[in-house]
Amino acid sequence: MEDPDHLGFGLVGVAPEATIAAYRVFGCEGGTSNELLVSAMLKAAQDGADVVSISIGGYDVWEEINPFDEVITRLANHGVAVVAAIGNFGTAGVFSTAAPGISTSALSVGSIENEVYPTVYTAHDDKHKAIDYVSVFPATGLGRVEVYQLGTGLDVPIDANVSSGCYDPAWDALAAASVDWNNTILLVSWVSWCGTNWGTAVDLGAQAILAYQPEELLIEVDEPEDPTTLLYLDYSNSQQLVHNLSQLPAGQKYHLTFDGKKPSSAADPLGRTPDYFSSFGPTVEMSLAPKVSAPGGTILATWPLEAGGYAVLSGTSMATPFAAGSLALLKSQQPHLSVAELFARLMTTAGPVNEPNSKQIASTARQGGGLIDVYAAVKADTVISPSELTLRDSETPAPQNITITNQSKSRKKYSLQHSPASFYRVYYNYLTGNTDYNGGSEVIALDVPASADFSQSSLTLGPGQSATVQVQIKPQHDDWPWSLPVYGGFVKIVSDDAAYSIPYIGVPYNRTEVGPIMHNVTTQLPYDSPGILKLPANDLLLANGQIPTPNIDSYNWSTDPSQSLIPVFRVDVLLPSRFIRFDLVPANVSFVPSLYGFDPNVHIDYKPPSQAILPGFLGVPTYGQLFSITVDDAPANSPTLSQPLINHFFAQAFVFPTLTNDDNVSYNISSGDYRPLLRALRWNGDETNPDDYESWLGPVIRADIPGDEFPTDT
Repeated sequence: MEDPDHLGFGLVGVAPEATIAAYRVFGCEGGTSNELLVSAMLKAAQDGADVVSISIGGYDVWEEINPFDEVITRLANHGVAVVAAIGNFGTAGVFSTAAPGISTSALSVGSIENEVYPTVYTAHDDKHKAIDYVSVFPATGLGRVEVYQLGTGLDVPIDANVSSGCYDPAWDALAAASVDWNNTILLVSWVSWCGTNWGTAVDLGAQAILAYQPEELLIEVDEPEDPTTLLYLDYSNSQQLVHNLSQLPAGQKYHLTFDGKKPSSAADPLGRTPDYFSSFGPTVEMSLAPKVSAPGGTILATWPLEAGGYAVLSGTSMATPFAAGSLALLKSQQPHLSVAELFARLMTTAGPVNEPNSKQIASTARQGGGLIDVYAAVKADTVISPSELTLRDSETPAPQNITITNQSKSRKKYSLQHSPASFYRVYYNYLTGNTDYNGGSEVIALDVPASADFSQSSLTLGPGQSATVQVQIKPQHDDWPWSLPVYGGFVKIVSDDAAYSIPYIGVPYNRTEVGPIMHNVTTQLPYDSPGILKLPANDLLLANGQIPTPNIDSYNWSTDPSQSLIPVFRVDVLLPSRFIRFDLVPANVSFVPSLYGFDPNVHIDYKPPSQAILPGFLGVPTYGQLFSITVDDAPANSPTLSQPLINHFFAQAFVFPTLTNDDNVSYNISSGDYRPLLRALRWNGDETNPDDYESWLGPVIRADIPGDEFPTDT
């Protein structure tokens, strides 16, 4: 792709001589399906495509249920490379990937912020002082306009909070003012706590808005078809404008003339760092994702002609075609390389970047191998294998072998170095010892570096020679596995004229040994898991829950919820589990659980219900199940639900005394004693092996269920 001479912005694609074909997969309503995506991939391959770029994805963290894996592997084996976005779920933190990006034979791509705002224009005040603003196109149509600040007319000083849009009296004052919107631009402040809350301005007739920032924020330009002209000032120009306004004599108006037509650029404060929206890996199976990153934030790109032809856009959908173009460029220069070799070349020559506003190297869960450097990939004369190290789940991962091959015509000396990257968790609240139940939703980069020991720190290779070096990565001990911690970093191989890196990723504990059910973790509120809370059925606010009497407590049900005092089961399955099942079983069951919710040495005189006992699951008798969950597709006519999530916070309120059997038939149960039993399959466990489950057996639920209100049906 390349703009014609003297037209547009002079854009040139990464691989300008590549032939581009487009395949429609969206319907008129904007949706698509897995089948359509697969069909489009296959059609592109049939038409002779070398690279398939996919800027589409749905949230998916489990590789084993990814519906695209087989077809993408087939394409790769036939020389067709699939490059796919890793997703825009980055605010969820680690384990927020998307398919088809997570396919094992795809090159998944994360997003890096542009180093500049690419479309900056100049306006001048009446003293010819320049103010630069960010917009896709110049706002020359405004001409000379009065700058009217939100908050004018109030008996309070106008500061950033007053003009933010979140101070209602400022809008009241604007509504009462007489403003000629044909010759006026509304000045508002953009503060992080308020956001872009300026919709009222449009309702009041404003045709143009100028936003300044009292703190340095990343500007995300609106798409060009927005009917209101919205212009942004970066931090330095914001300071300049505020200074200019402060120098005005009392009562004097301030004007700007929007006369600049030629675009320039300005520094992006978060340039060359991972974008906040870009999804984090790894996958549940702990494969590295994304594999690489590319520029995807604040990108000047083509856009539908009827909407202006150009836009400044952000997303992994922008990074993906950049990576696809890079791959096409590399393939044009190295046509003999396989798809896997092309991917490896891009990964090992990419450049690791830092966390935003930090000197800390960004996690490989966030950037993969780093920012693509296609020039380095084309010029590389050393091959590094493997191109990534997936250390899985262990506090002491196995030593890793790295093979270095000198493909140059001269002798080369290589040094081996280690660059640890930031450490992440999914949760930073009570799951890390903090008593705050709700806190910790922010994604926080921690400095918990792993260390590395090499079998040798340097080596020299002649032309065509190879050598294998061993590295032992050692993560730091972590006490909080249920917070889902992830560590990462880079092994660097440096020669006199080039630097290569291998990203690694892992979790610092053994999932099978820890077990999926969270336990021995407390909070300041009665949310302990596993456990039971006692609540009225018409008020299920957990914070109001009572702690039941240990070992056994009584509960009652009524068709009037205000008269029901019911159990709410708090059992959190926070490590990945492919299958979870929750039953009510006989109170005198002989089953020995992993975790007891009662003292097994306390004698209880049981009151068995007049309820049929069913054979149950894996030999444990049951009265029926509350629920069961699988990662896979649920069987037909089964009560099992398909929920392919990484974890589950259960607050299961037993509002009605109803269970379900394995034939998906629901029925009321009768008065008597029951125990809750939850079983969650351990990591890498066999669903048919009882020993591969972690289990919790709870205290006795002594149920008072009036038969006239809840008749049983055998």
